[in-house]
Amino acid sequence: MSVRVPKQDKIDPEIPNTLAPQSKERKRKLLERGLSNYYVGLCFESYREGLISAARLGEMLLIDGNSELMILADLYGERLKYGS
Repeated sequence: MSVRVPKQDKIDPEIPNTLAPQSKERKRKLLERGLSNYYVGLCFESYREGLISAARLGEMLLIDGNSELMILADLYGERLKYGS
């Protein structure tokens, strides 16, 4: 016997319903690029600990510009310290 959960009842743990629509879309785009919440969290942790620079963080997250990196940092509740 097969039991199916209706599509509207399925919840993606990477994109919680508590996020604003714009934040959901940003996280969805990250997932499309292959960047999971876990990986992004590890990247920001490395940055916080001073193991990588902001430029390297952007490279690891496949981000081209500083503004996109700042938006992503805000989405994950992180702060960037430029010039350090």
